[in-house]
Order: sequence, then structure tokens, then C-alpha cells
Amino acid sequence: MIARNLGAFSLTSADLEAVKAGISDGVLAKTPKVDLQAYGPKIQPLQTARPAAAVEKKASQAFRAASPSRSRSTASSSAGARACRS
Repeated sequence: MIARNLGAFSLTSADLEAVKAGISDGVLAKTPKVDLQAYGPKIQPLQTARPAAAVEKKASQAFRAASPSRSRSTASSSAGARACRS
């Protein structure tokens, strides 16, 4: 049940290690390494932001794959913009 609930967070390997350490500390009644009052309110926004960012990344990759000429024109436009600022 815990694994299913944590799946919604799209945790990285490093995130997962931190979560495992926190669970272990809690079960063993050790002093928390983070201030739960400070980080508690940040959990819900993280749960919604991570999957949304993953969806946006996939959409941008699909867009870039569908229009390969766009990346070339952007690079030359950026170079021109830098030249104008000089």
C-alpha cells in the first residue's frame, strides 16, 4: 500500500533513498532529519507537480520529434539575437 501511494510522486532513486531513510527513522523512533512542520505542507504540491512535469516533458519531446527543422531555426535565431545584443 505504501509503494502504491508513493508511486504518485514519481520519485528519483535519490528521492526514494531519502524516503526510505525517513520511514526507517520513524519506525525506529529516531529524531527526524528534516523539520516535518516545514516540509509537511510541501508534500501535496510535490505530488501534483512531478507527474505534471513528466507529462509536459513527454509532450515537448513529441513536439520536437514532429518538427525537426524547428530546432535548427531556433539555434540560428538565438545566435542572431546574441549578435544584436553585442
